[in-house]
Amino acid sequence: MEHYCTNIRETALILAAFWMIGALPLPLAAQGNHTHSTITDKPSTHGMMFFGGEAARSVYASHLPMFHTPHDYQVLLELEIPDSVRTAYEQSLTVTPKETIYTLVPEVFVLPKMIAKPRPFTAQLYCGHFERGGKPIAGTFTVSIRRVLHFKKFDTSAKRLKTSEYLVFGSPKAQYAAHMISAKPDFDHIVRLENAPLNTSELNQANTITVFSLNRANTPLQMGRVQAKNMRTGKLTTMQIGASLYLEFDDLK
Repeated sequence: MEHYCTNIRETALILAAFWMIGALPLPLAAQGNHTHSTITDKPSTHGMMFFGGEAARSVYASHLPMFHTPHDYQVLLELEIPDSVRTAYEQSLTVTPKETIYTLVPEVFVLPKMIAKPRPFTAQLYCGHFERGGKPIAGTFTVSIRRVLHFKKFDTSAKRLKTSEYLVFGSPKAQYAAHMISAKPDFDHIVRLENAPLNTSELNQANTITVFSLNRANTPLQMGRVQAKNMRTGKLTTMQIGASLYLEFDDLK
Protein backbone atom coordinates (compact mmCIF):
# COMPACT_ATOMS: atom_id res chain seq x y z
CA MET A 1 0.00 0.00 0.00
CA GLU A 2 1.38 3.38 -0.95
CA HIS A 3 1.62 5.83 1.91
CA TYR A 4 1.18 9.56 1.58
CA CYS A 5 2.84 10.53 4.83
CA THR A 6 4.64 13.82 5.19
CA ASN A 7 7.29 14.24 7.86
CA ILE A 8 6.11 16.44 10.69
CA ARG A 9 8.51 17.80 13.33
CA GLU A 10 8.98 15.18 16.01
CA THR A 11 7.59 16.28 19.33
CA ALA A 12 8.88 15.09 22.70
CA LEU A 13 6.10 14.94 25.25
CA ILE A 14 5.66 13.84 28.85
CA LEU A 15 2.18 13.97 30.32
CA ALA A 16 1.02 11.80 33.21
CA ALA A 17 -2.70 11.09 33.27
CA PHE A 18 -4.33 9.59 36.34
CA TRP A 19 -6.85 6.86 35.54
CA MET A 20 -8.97 5.15 38.17
CA ILE A 21 -9.90 1.63 37.24
CA GLY A 22 -12.63 1.54 39.83
CA ALA A 23 -14.47 4.41 38.17
CA LEU A 24 -14.52 2.75 34.77
CA PRO A 25 -15.20 -0.99 35.08
CA LEU A 26 -13.98 -3.36 32.41
CA PRO A 27 -16.44 -4.67 29.83
CA LEU A 28 -17.88 -8.12 30.36
CA ALA A 29 -15.62 -9.49 27.62
CA ALA A 30 -12.62 -8.41 29.68
CA GLN A 31 -13.74 -9.82 33.01
CA GLY A 32 -12.87 -13.29 34.16
CA ASN A 33 -10.68 -14.22 31.18
CA HIS A 34 -7.41 -13.99 33.08
CA THR A 35 -6.08 -13.77 36.58
CA HIS A 36 -2.60 -12.76 37.58
CA SER A 37 -1.73 -16.39 38.35
CA THR A 38 -2.75 -17.73 34.91
CA ILE A 39 -1.08 -15.14 32.66
CA THR A 40 1.98 -16.69 31.02
CA ASP A 41 2.53 -14.17 28.20
CA LYS A 42 5.95 -12.59 27.87
CA PRO A 43 6.32 -8.80 27.62
CA SER A 44 6.11 -7.66 24.01
CA THR A 45 5.50 -4.68 21.74
CA HIS A 46 1.77 -4.59 20.97
CA GLY A 47 1.26 -2.35 17.95
CA MET A 48 -2.18 -0.77 17.63
CA MET A 49 -4.25 0.87 14.93
CA PHE A 50 -4.96 4.47 16.04
CA PHE A 51 -8.04 6.35 14.84
CA GLY A 52 -10.81 8.79 15.78
CA GLY A 53 -10.57 12.42 16.74
CA GLU A 54 -13.70 13.54 14.88
CA ALA A 55 -16.68 15.29 16.46
CA ALA A 56 -16.41 14.50 20.20
CA ARG A 57 -12.63 14.18 19.77
CA SER A 58 -12.37 10.73 21.36
CA VAL A 59 -9.45 8.68 20.05
CA TYR A 60 -9.27 4.89 19.91
CA ALA A 61 -6.79 2.06 19.50
CA SER A 62 -7.27 -1.44 18.15
CA HIS A 63 -4.61 -4.03 18.93
CA LEU A 64 -3.08 -5.52 15.76
CA PRO A 65 -3.75 -9.20 16.48
CA MET A 66 -2.36 -12.54 15.34
CA PHE A 67 -3.38 -16.08 16.17
CA HIS A 68 -0.26 -16.85 18.21
CA THR A 69 0.95 -15.81 21.63
CA PRO A 70 1.43 -13.12 22.88
CA HIS A 71 -0.64 -11.32 20.24
CA ASP A 72 -3.72 -13.57 20.26
CA TYR A 73 -6.15 -10.95 21.57
CA GLN A 74 -8.69 -8.60 20.04
CA VAL A 75 -8.63 -5.36 22.02
CA LEU A 76 -10.42 -2.03 21.55
CA LEU A 77 -9.49 0.94 23.75
CA GLU A 78 -10.55 4.54 24.20
CA LEU A 79 -7.46 6.62 24.98
CA GLU A 80 -6.33 9.92 26.44
CA ILE A 81 -3.39 11.59 24.67
CA PRO A 82 -1.59 14.93 25.19
CA ASP A 83 -2.99 17.95 23.31
CA SER A 84 0.28 18.40 21.43
CA VAL A 85 0.07 14.85 20.06
CA ARG A 86 -3.54 15.43 19.06
CA THR A 87 -2.42 18.56 17.19
CA ALA A 88 0.31 16.63 15.33
CA TYR A 89 -2.23 13.94 14.44
CA GLU A 90 -4.78 16.46 13.18
CA GLN A 91 -2.13 18.21 11.12
CA SER A 92 -1.12 14.90 9.54
CA LEU A 93 -4.76 14.12 8.70
CA THR A 94 -4.95 17.45 6.88
CA VAL A 95 -1.64 17.11 5.05
CA THR A 96 -2.12 13.44 4.07
CA PRO A 97 -5.89 13.03 3.58
CA LYS A 98 -5.51 9.81 1.55
CA GLU A 99 -3.78 7.99 4.40
CA THR A 100 -6.20 6.18 6.71
CA ILE A 101 -3.72 4.07 8.68
CA TYR A 102 -2.11 5.48 11.82
CA THR A 103 -0.38 3.17 14.26
CA LEU A 104 0.54 3.45 17.91
CA VAL A 105 3.71 1.70 19.12
CA PRO A 106 3.61 1.32 22.91
CA GLU A 107 6.36 0.45 25.32
CA VAL A 108 6.87 -3.26 26.03
CA PHE A 109 4.28 -4.76 28.42
CA VAL A 110 2.16 -7.86 29.04
CA LEU A 111 -1.11 -7.09 27.29
CA PRO A 112 -3.62 -8.95 29.53
CA LYS A 113 -1.99 -7.48 32.65
CA MET A 114 -2.31 -3.99 31.16
CA ILE A 115 -6.00 -4.62 30.46
CA ALA A 116 -6.70 -6.11 33.88
CA LYS A 117 -5.01 -3.18 35.63
CA PRO A 118 -4.57 -0.25 33.22
CA ARG A 119 -1.79 2.24 33.82
CA PRO A 120 -0.30 5.08 31.76
CA PHE A 121 2.29 3.90 29.22
CA THR A 122 4.65 5.56 26.76
CA ALA A 123 4.21 5.26 23.00
CA GLN A 124 5.04 6.72 19.60
CA LEU A 125 2.54 7.59 16.87
CA TYR A 126 3.14 6.78 13.19
CA CYS A 127 1.45 7.94 10.01
CA GLY A 128 1.08 4.62 8.23
CA HIS A 129 1.88 1.13 9.51
CA PHE A 130 4.95 1.27 11.73
CA GLU A 131 6.29 -2.00 10.28
CA ARG A 132 5.52 -1.13 6.65
CA GLY A 133 7.13 2.20 5.95
CA GLY A 134 5.17 4.42 8.33
CA LYS A 135 6.73 7.67 9.54
CA PRO A 136 6.69 8.88 13.18
CA ILE A 137 4.72 12.07 13.70
CA ALA A 138 5.10 12.31 17.48
CA GLY A 139 7.99 11.28 19.68
CA THR A 140 7.66 9.42 22.96
CA PHE A 141 4.62 10.55 24.92
CA THR A 142 2.36 9.19 27.66
CA VAL A 143 -0.95 7.49 26.88
CA SER A 144 -3.71 6.66 29.35
CA ILE A 145 -6.52 4.17 28.89
CA ARG A 146 -9.83 5.89 29.40
CA ARG A 147 -11.97 2.83 28.73
CA VAL A 148 -11.45 -0.80 27.80
CA LEU A 149 -14.17 -1.26 25.18
CA HIS A 150 -13.43 -4.87 24.25
CA PHE A 151 -10.94 -7.54 25.26
CA LYS A 152 -11.02 -11.15 24.09
CA LYS A 153 -8.40 -13.87 23.87
CA PHE A 154 -8.76 -16.07 20.79
CA ASP A 155 -9.99 -19.60 21.41
CA THR A 156 -7.93 -22.16 19.51
CA SER A 157 -10.92 -24.53 19.45
CA ALA A 158 -13.32 -21.93 18.03
CA LYS A 159 -14.79 -22.16 14.55
CA ARG A 160 -14.89 -19.19 12.21
CA LEU A 161 -18.20 -17.32 12.20
CA LYS A 162 -20.25 -18.08 9.09
CA THR A 163 -21.86 -14.63 9.03
CA SER A 164 -20.34 -11.23 9.70
CA GLU A 165 -20.45 -9.65 13.14
CA TYR A 166 -19.14 -6.17 13.89
CA LEU A 167 -18.50 -4.41 17.20
CA VAL A 168 -19.94 -0.88 17.17
CA PHE A 169 -18.67 1.88 19.48
CA GLY A 170 -17.86 5.59 19.62
CA SER A 171 -19.71 8.77 20.53
CA PRO A 172 -23.19 10.00 19.55
CA LYS A 173 -21.62 11.95 16.66
CA ALA A 174 -18.79 9.62 15.56
CA GLN A 175 -19.18 5.85 15.56
CA TYR A 176 -17.03 3.00 14.27
CA ALA A 177 -17.35 -0.72 13.64
CA ALA A 178 -14.65 -3.39 14.10
CA HIS A 179 -15.00 -6.87 12.68
CA MET A 180 -15.41 -9.60 15.29
CA ILE A 181 -12.40 -11.91 14.82
CA SER A 182 -13.22 -15.54 15.56
CA ALA A 183 -10.87 -18.19 14.11
CA LYS A 184 -8.26 -18.53 11.37
CA PRO A 185 -8.27 -17.63 8.60
CA ASP A 186 -9.94 -14.33 9.42
CA PHE A 187 -9.50 -10.60 8.90
CA ASP A 188 -9.15 -7.41 10.93
CA HIS A 189 -11.35 -4.59 9.66
CA ILE A 190 -12.20 -1.15 11.07
CA VAL A 191 -14.69 1.17 9.38
CA ARG A 192 -16.01 4.62 10.11
CA LEU A 193 -19.81 4.91 10.09
CA GLU A 194 -21.66 7.83 8.54
CA ASN A 195 -24.68 7.32 10.78
CA ALA A 196 -25.11 6.51 14.50
CA PRO A 197 -26.58 3.04 15.09
CA LEU A 198 -26.19 3.45 18.87
CA ASN A 199 -27.89 6.10 20.99
CA THR A 200 -26.31 7.88 23.96
CA SER A 201 -27.77 5.45 26.50
CA GLU A 202 -26.34 2.42 24.68
CA LEU A 203 -22.94 4.07 24.33
CA ASN A 204 -22.81 4.84 28.05
CA GLN A 205 -23.12 1.18 29.05
CA ALA A 206 -19.46 0.84 30.02
CA ASN A 207 -19.70 -2.86 30.93
CA THR A 208 -20.73 -4.05 27.48
CA ILE A 209 -19.97 -3.58 23.82
CA THR A 210 -22.65 -3.79 21.16
CA VAL A 211 -22.39 -6.55 18.57
CA PHE A 212 -24.25 -6.18 15.29
CA SER A 213 -24.94 -9.27 13.20
CA LEU A 214 -25.23 -9.02 9.43
CA ASN A 215 -27.19 -11.52 7.40
CA ARG A 216 -24.37 -11.94 4.92
CA ALA A 217 -21.19 -13.96 4.39
CA ASN A 218 -18.32 -13.29 6.76
CA THR A 219 -16.45 -10.94 4.43
CA PRO A 220 -15.36 -7.30 4.81
CA LEU A 221 -18.06 -4.64 4.66
CA GLN A 222 -18.18 -2.52 1.53
CA MET A 223 -19.01 1.16 1.30
CA GLY A 224 -22.73 1.97 1.40
CA ARG A 225 -25.71 0.81 3.43
CA VAL A 226 -26.06 -2.54 5.17
CA GLN A 227 -28.83 -4.01 7.31
CA ALA A 228 -27.68 -5.11 10.76
CA LYS A 229 -29.25 -6.63 13.86
CA ASN A 230 -28.40 -5.34 17.33
CA MET A 231 -27.60 -8.58 19.18
CA ARG A 232 -28.49 -7.08 22.56
CA THR A 233 -31.88 -5.63 21.68
CA GLY A 234 -32.79 -7.64 18.59
CA LYS A 235 -33.56 -4.39 16.76
CA LEU A 236 -32.85 -4.12 13.05
CA THR A 237 -31.06 -1.00 11.85
CA THR A 238 -29.17 0.37 8.87
CA MET A 239 -25.46 1.02 9.09
CA GLN A 240 -23.98 3.49 6.61
CA ILE A 241 -20.33 2.62 5.93
CA GLY A 242 -18.42 5.84 5.34
CA ALA A 243 -14.80 4.73 5.04
CA SER A 244 -12.64 1.66 5.49
CA LEU A 245 -9.79 2.64 7.81
CA TYR A 246 -7.91 -0.64 8.12
CA LEU A 247 -8.18 -4.08 6.52
CA GLU A 248 -5.71 -6.90 7.20
CA PHE A 249 -5.77 -10.55 6.10
CA ASP A 250 -2.14 -11.70 6.18
CA ASP A 251 -1.61 -11.41 9.95
CA LEU A 252 -4.61 -13.65 10.59
CA LYS A 253 -3.99 -16.55 8.21
